Amino acid sequence: LKTLEIFGCKREEIIGNTPDAFSPPTQYDGSDSIEKALEKITSALDGQAQHFEWQHCRLDGTLFDAEVKLNRIDLDGEQHLQAIVRDVSQRRLNEQALATIAAGVSGQTGDQFYQQMVQNLSKLFAAKYCFIGVLDEADRMRVNTLAICVDGLISDTMNYRLEQTPCENVVGKTTCAYPSNVQRLFPNDVMLEQMGVESYIGAPLFDVEQKPMGLIVVLDVRPMTNVERVK
Repeated sequence: LKTLEIFGCKREEIIGNTPDAFSPPTQYDGSDSIEKALEKITSALDGQAQHFEWQHCRLDGTLFDAEVKLNRIDLDGEQHLQAIVRDVSQRRLNEQALATIAAGVSGQTGDQFYQQMVQNLSKLFAAKYCFIGVLDEADRMRVNTLAICVDGLISDTMNYRLEQTPCENVVGKTTCAYPSNVQRLFPNDVMLEQMGVESYIGAPLFDVEQKPMGLIVVLDVRPMTNVERVK
């Protein structure tokens, strides 16, 4: 039933159809959807489990972003392909929204500005925590926070090290989102455990010369779900 809901069709309209019937002609990178789908399916049937993002389309032509997992299952001597598709459109919107905000924040200054930013982001994402941090000039693997919001209120600033944290994958790189189980993914990040964090999304900050400057992070004690708060 969930599959039919995601693709906006009836059971008889999806059974027997190939993946290209529910895909646009090309994917994000410009590659041909049919050729790329065949490549993924072939690899999965060869025993190489596949996990990737894909742009699908519903029966009415509406596009949506999906996370796809393909696995080969052997039953009674026959090979079958198991496909798990999850709509991640809202997650991508969240990532894009935070990346856009981060680009706007880069180069801005002032405690009041930072405090208003983290409070507004906490409200936007309905999240328990939000902070803006910059890299320590003497130790580029240490982050000094400029503003922290906890439950909608400004809290004391802090500093922490980047090693073995999700932030290490963000600073100087790209927006990262971990909608759930972030503690399990980063078991050596003690701060996540202390804060009871379940989900994480972070975006990098760059200075006017496009050098890594810091990051903006939103964290929550619940999984990040498909809420219509980010437009």
